[in-house]
Amino acid sequence: MHIKSINSGRLNALSLLIAFMPISYALGSLILSLNTVIIIIYGFYIFKFEMFIIQNKVFRYLIYFFFVYLITITLINNLKYLNENDLYGNHVLKSFFYLRFLLLFLIVNKIAEKGFLNVRYIYLSSAFMTLFLSLDVILQFYTTKDIFGITSNDPNRFAGFFGNEFIAGGYLQIFSFFLIFCSILFSKNKKIFIIVFFISVVLLLVSIAFTGNRMPFILFLICLFSFGLLEKRLRKANIIILTIVIVSISYLINTDRSHFSNYEKVIHVRDLIKNFYANSHDILVNSKILFSGEMKSEVNSAHLKTFYAGVDLWKENKLLGSGLKSFRINCKFDFNKQCNTHPHNYYIELLLDVGLIGTIIMSLIFILPLWKFIKINYLIHSKNFYERLLVMPFFLIVFAYAFPIKSSGSFFTTSVSTFIFLFLGVLINSEKVKLNKL
Repeated sequence: MHIKSINSGRLNALSLLIAFMPISYALGSLILSLNTVIIIIYGFYIFKFEMFIIQNKVFRYLIYFFFVYLITITLINNLKYLNENDLYGNHVLKSFFYLRFLLLFLIVNKIAEKGFLNVRYIYLSSAFMTLFLSLDVILQFYTTKDIFGITSNDPNRFAGFFGNEFIAGGYLQIFSFFLIFCSILFSKNKKIFIIVFFISVVLLLVSIAFTGNRMPFILFLICLFSFGLLEKRLRKANIIILTIVIVSISYLINTDRSHFSNYEKVIHVRDLIKNFYANSHDILVNSKILFSGEMKSEVNSAHLKTFYAGVDLWKENKLLGSGLKSFRINCKFDFNKQCNTHPHNYYIELLLDVGLIGTIIMSLIFILPLWKFIKINYLIHSKNFYERLLVMPFFLIVFAYAFPIKSSGSFFTTSVSTFIFLFLGVLINSEKVKLNKL
């Protein structure tokens, strides 16, 4: 069936299901997975086998190759050990179940490719959830309880309605720019846009800082800085914001806590920033010596120990990798090495699991849509200011996921893979995304 003959109501319903993903994420992994399955089933019902055709041939070969390669290399490295540990069998099954993210990508790609994705729904759901969570975190920070009466077990971290699952900072960082740019849904008045832009950025800076999730705060600043570099019309506004943030952080780091003796909340934020600075400094100073194998003393950073364990383990199978979730099976504790379920960096995990071959392929899967967006919007200039902003959140989300120098969760978890491949499906078709009317 040709896509133009499909009932517009079905396409609208599919857009609503896709827009429900940020809400599903907040409701838990089970609901997120269920929503993914519904999108796949409903999308296949609409598009049939046409969904498997990706117009961008290079991207088509890359993404199909990555998923086939992941399954193949997992089978090679796990099948012979099935009788030794149940984890080997689980990893084989999970490599096949991981195909659901390819199917999710194909559905989102197809509806975006044909220009029928209603991004207004995604904007509204993401902006609402971001605003609600931001205010909820701030309320919890100042009163110890969020709007639902939830308190945090960690005095240094606040997650709002996520309770003691400390992922609020990451959630806010992912969906932040939908809130920041949401005024373009209703008005093209520049003054209104600037006001919403400034208020939203300040709100997010404060709320992400209060979550205690340090890397999302840094990633938010990096995305804000990158946006400023690309978009000349807002470069001054970004420079002002970033200057204020940098000066404030420098002041808090270099000022003795006794100067804030009457401001308990300020002391709390100062200690969070200072601890993050100390840990980051430790990683930067010691990483080169540690990875060269010349470190004689024990490093303080647990993240650095995990990175080192991952990189050292990768050297055993550099080219091909050791299959899905190999770190948890093969890692061994040693001097300055710390094991975990994953190595806390996407690229180290990819190197371990799919080797140089798979990592290069996944890097290209990130790079091609990002470059295509920049080329269309800032080299060819085929879109105006507001049309560029409409797709900018998708670009910044993928950019943040692709950013290599950061600590992170596992690349292959449900929440991470869901939004990587969902937003890739939109971004690769950025030139076709328009603001459909409700």
